[in-house]
Amino acid sequence: MTNKELDTYIELYKNGDQEAFNYIYNGTYQNVYYTIFLITKNKASIEDYIQDTYLKVIKNINSYQIGTNFKAWISRVAHNLAVNAQLVKSKEIPVELSPQTEYIFGPAIEPDTNIDHALDSLQGVEKEVFIHLIIEGLTVKETAEIMNVNINRIYYLKKEMEKSLKVIFRK
Repeated sequence: MTNKELDTYIELYKNGDQEAFNYIYNGTYQNVYYTIFLITKNKASIEDYIQDTYLKVIKNINSYQIGTNFKAWISRVAHNLAVNAQLVKSKEIPVELSPQTEYIFGPAIEPDTNIDHALDSLQGVEKEVFIHLIIEGLTVKETAEIMNVNINRIYYLKKEMEKSLKVIFRK
C-alpha cells in the first residue's frame, strides 16, 4: 500500500470511519512486525509489541502529519516501543487481553516466508538495511538518517545485501 493510500485511510479513520483502521493495519503490519523483530529477535513477544504499537498509534493518530511517510512513522513508534519494553520487561505485569482484541486488530497476519528466510540469512547492518529499504519501504536517504550513516554507505550496503540475497535465493 502506498503512502498516499495510507494517508487516505488515515484521514477516514480520523473522521470516524472505524473500518479504515483495518486497511491501515493490513497495509503496515509487515513493517511493524519486522521492525520489532529486528530489536527483539524473539518471535514469541512480537505479537504483544505489535498490539501495543497499534494501540499507541490509535491514541496518537492525530500527531501524524498527513503527507509524510506513515510507514516510517509507525515503524519509529514500533521501534521506540520495543526498545522501551525490552528495557522494562522484567517489571511488566501480565495483563489478560479482552475478547475485543481480535475484533479491533483482526487475526494475526502470517509473515512472508521469503522475507523470514532473507532475515535469517542476513547479518548485522545488511539485515537492518534490508528491513528499512525492503520491508519498511524507506528511501536510501531516510535509511541513512535513521542509521545515522552516510548515504553512500547505505548504497554500498544495499548492493552487498542484494548480492547476498541473490546467492541465497539461487540455491
